[in-house]
Order: sequence, then structure tokens, then C-alpha cells
Amino acid sequence: TAIREMNEELGFDLNDLVNQKLTKILEYSTYNSSGDWFHNNEWCEVYEGEIKLSSLSKLHFVDGEVVGSYLCPMSELRKLPMQKYIPIAPALRDFIAISFPSIAPA
Repeated sequence: TAIREMNEELGFDLNDLVNQKLTKILEYSTYNSSGDWFHNNEWCEVYEGEIKLSSLSKLHFVDGEVVGSYLCPMSELRKLPMQKYIPIAPALRDFIAISFPSIAPA
């Protein structure tokens, strides 16, 4: 499912990944509600994979669900959740805190 979503949303397939591998790194559930008629209950899974440099030209956003991409070197990961210009998904904040506690923001 993760590979299919990666292809649908970004245009990458398994051959575009180094070692043809995705690693599941985080899962969580979310729930929010605004009144009697809207209830959003989701199960989310976050995967990590390294895209081959030669495949970056394939990156495209098909259906508007993904609207942008930011390539962040590991050396800048600590600063990413604290910056104000690039919207950061809650899953990415959780991923940084859980997977890289030594570089997560204080």
C-alpha cells in the first residue's frame, strides 16, 4: 500500500528507491471533530526510503493531495520543526522526536 501511495502521490515506484526498500518508522491514530456532522478518525503510517538521485526528475504531484516537497539534509533536520515557512505535518514532527531523539528540538 505504501509503495502504491508513493507512486500515486509522487510518481516514484520501488525501482526509484535505493535498495528498493521502504522502512516503516512510525504509526499513530488521529481523531478530530468539529460539531455533530464532522468526525475524522485516521490510522497513519510513516515510511522512510531513500530516493535515487537519478529518479528525482520523476517527482510530480498528481491529484493535489501533495502540494510540495522539501529535501532536507540530516544536518538540518533539527531546525525543520522550528522554522515558520514550510508547513510540517504532525507525523514528521513525531518522526523526528521518536527516531532521532539526539537531534530533536528541545
